[in-house]
Amino acid sequence: MDKYCYNHNVEINLLNEIFGEKAVMGYCEKNTRKRNAIIRTAMETLPTAQRKLILYKYGFTDGHIHTTRQTAKHLDISQEETKQMEAFALRMLRSPSCSKVLRKLLSML
Repeated sequence: MDKYCYNHNVEINLLNEIFGEKAVMGYCEKNTRKRNAIIRTAMETLPTAQRKLILYKYGFTDGHIHTTRQTAKHLDISQEETKQMEAFALRMLRSPSCSKVLRKLLSML
């Protein structure tokens, strides 16, 4: 069997051609809302400071991933505090209760 390079945009283009752009965009919009709700639910488990850090560092606030230095400056804390807070937040998100919710995102990729 030939090998294929799967790319989200290529898949969307093919599905648009088969089902029509309106149908595909409606599904994508619905899927996006589901993903956002899952992320929101997981983020609500974090204390406020850790939530702000994760949302900023991973680009949920402006669409750009930020370095530890940029995040520390944005939050007006040291880089060491940033690293510690991020580690704490990621441990919480990896906990069984959070990771169970977030695992649903894997099936949507």
